[in-house]
Amino acid sequence: MTKYRVGNSGTKIEIKDDWMVLDIGSGHNPHPRANVLTDRYLEGNIDRSGKSIKLDKKRPFIICDAQYLPFKDKTFDYIIASHIAEHVENPEKFCKELMRVGKRGYIETPSKIGELLLTEPFHRWYVYVKDSVLVFERKRNNKPVSESFYRIFYFDINRLGHKTLSTSNRVLYLFFKILSIVFRRLWIIMRSVTYTRFEWEDNFKFTLRR
Repeated sequence: MTKYRVGNSGTKIEIKDDWMVLDIGSGHNPHPRANVLTDRYLEGNIDRSGKSIKLDKKRPFIICDAQYLPFKDKTFDYIIASHIAEHVENPEKFCKELMRVGKRGYIETPSKIGELLLTEPFHRWYVYVKDSVLVFERKRNNKPVSESFYRIFYFDINRLGHKTLSTSNRVLYLFFKILSIVFRRLWIIMRSVTYTRFEWEDNFKFTLRR
């Protein structure tokens, strides 16, 4: 077993060297351990804040929908699905497809608290774990609890769907830049609160709350 960091949270997972690994929604940041990369969009789009996709000539890349994966049953030993579940139209199809084509895997999303603080207009669900069940709860509001917190968190970073903060004043720029770095560092340190991290094997239970 070799340990790898996955997701925005940097969570460590163990993957055997001979496992076949699929990265669903690899986008602009494909996982280095994945053998096969997939994404729904080839061009930049709002779901990844306009960032361009990153292709790797050494690994096959397949354009497909995570709800309709073009693979045979149990093709992959491990599936990485980082920050995809909150985007899907049909969580039931998404979860069933993961269990169909994979033997085990890792799902990461913003936690409900994380989503409330840094919500995105293209996220459809709050995703969290309750009693070992992956819960999808329909979002009712696409505005963060505090727009000011969002703007400082993503200071001087372009984010589609939001107006972020920037300034030409050098003193203010330095102040907000440092504050942004501190916020983002604390976000990682508090990953158990700010992220939903769900590792599964064979199958898992899920439910929808609309």
